[in-house]
Amino acid sequence: MRPRTYMLSAFALSAAIVLGIPARAADLPKEGKYKGTTSGYGTYKSIPVGKERVLTVWDENGLVLTDGFSDHMTYHCWGTGDIIKGVEQDQGYCVATDTAGEQFVQTVTSKHAADAPSYDVSLVFTYGTGKYAGISGTEQDKCHSGEFKAPEGAYLQHCEIEGSYKLP
Repeated sequence: MRPRTYMLSAFALSAAIVLGIPARAADLPKEGKYKGTTSGYGTYKSIPVGKERVLTVWDENGLVLTDGFSDHMTYHCWGTGDIIKGVEQDQGYCVATDTAGEQFVQTVTSKHAADAPSYDVSLVFTYGTGKYAGISGTEQDKCHSGEFKAPEGAYLQHCEIEGSYKLP
């Protein structure tokens, strides 16, 4: 069994987009929908517990390309995974940073077959600085891992991301 704790390019994060060009603080719409992709590189450590359980920790960095809101942001995601009888549940956090240094945070969750070639990831906005202060919203990612060769204890992945956000 090969643990798959590669979820966040998410993220993770991963994550937030709308217009077609990077938005300046004054131009950032108060709410919107977005689509894009993330690409990330991460490392993980697996801790087997008996024959049917594996615990993991993971750490990932990457970039976001979108149709607007969060285009050209970078992200750092980290978290844990728990694989029981081939079913993996992951949870963690992503911090996305724009070119001006302003940030937002997303929580990340996923449940999928540990050996699935692609899987779904859910992200929720929980905090933001500067123009992202008070951000809320959700994101759904479809992540693909195992398509690129990575060293032992590392992974590469890309995700299609889609979500919505709202600012106060």
